[in-house]
Amino acid sequence: MEEYEDSEGFDINYDNVIECKECLGVTRLLAADLKANPYTTVGQFLKNISNADLKILNDIVENHSGIEGDDEVTDPALADVVLIAEMLGRAEDIVSENDEDLMHRVNQFMVMITCENLGRKGLVKVYHDNMSFGDDAGHRIVVKKIDGIDYED
Repeated sequence: MEEYEDSEGFDINYDNVIECKECLGVTRLLAADLKANPYTTVGQFLKNISNADLKILNDIVENHSGIEGDDEVTDPALADVVLIAEMLGRAEDIVSENDEDLMHRVNQFMVMITCENLGRKGLVKVYHDNMSFGDDAGHRIVVKKIDGIDYED
């Protein structure tokens, strides 16, 4: 990723991401997919990633919850989550204009990763079509408790 310039965000060079050996496989694959088809939603991405890739992302989330806008991202694994969140935002035509916007999107994405993980364990129902970084996403049901499951355990 390149630095912000004149409050217009930064550029993502998808070719560089695809070639980056330090990036996670899921990050590189998303870059390749978006290069070929620049539109997707975060819900479609999470619905279609493998269980192994979801586990990798969920492990990163568990180690890095509650990122603030002024926090510096020094962990390469977390940098992948930041990059994936920004690529998915752009796939919805939403660009982070500053660090605060970016970290807000990353936190949203981390919550969605957690929801997807719980959904695959059968603990909640996930509504992938409602998952989005758009302004109206806060008014949609993204995840719902499943009746008959004892959440106390």
